[in-house]
Amino acid sequence: MKAHFYKFFPWSLLWLRVLLGPVIIFMSAAESVPNSLLASIVCLALLTDIFDGILARRFGTATELLRRADCWADNFFWLCAGFALFNRFPEAFIQIRYLVIAFLVMEVSTELFHFYRFGRESSIHSLIAKSFGLALLAAFGAMLLFGGPVWLLIAALSLGIISQLERMVITGLLREQESDIPGIRHALQRRRGEAIKRNRLFN
Repeated sequence: MKAHFYKFFPWSLLWLRVLLGPVIIFMSAAESVPNSLLASIVCLALLTDIFDGILARRFGTATELLRRADCWADNFFWLCAGFALFNRFPEAFIQIRYLVIAFLVMEVSTELFHFYRFGRESSIHSLIAKSFGLALLAAFGAMLLFGGPVWLLIAALSLGIISQLERMVITGLLREQESDIPGIRHALQRRRGEAIKRNRLFN
């Protein structure tokens, strides 16, 4: 029973993050819902993203399926959060629309490249990608709580594009599907057949 609980708990956090996606879109469309509540949902989603991985590694339940599902849950929630932010600040998105399009194109292209190479979605979880998540939290939080500045969104999306470029390079270096590759240097080590050192909290 205890082992089943340990396995269930990271998945429950992941599904909570998925459910928060439609919730934040629905709430953003209601003018009576304050921006501070939307910001709280974004913070809660990020906490579920952090702790589902930490707990899975702590309990030894960090399976390949969980890692891949975690990436899909992340992408789904942040896409929903982006729609929610657009509902509240459409002028900001119009101002940076080309950067948003460039990021989305890179996201899709990177995922397609990984699928072409290994026949499945990626779950690389690099350190730059994790930094991108924190940058999104800062940018979305600043917009929702203070109405800006827009440059934080620009900086976050620029870091996101860098993250996608890194993922593409890592995918090209790996000889087979692997999860939790902290960076390009580690991908080179795996290409040479060497073991890599992962941080227990982040990978």
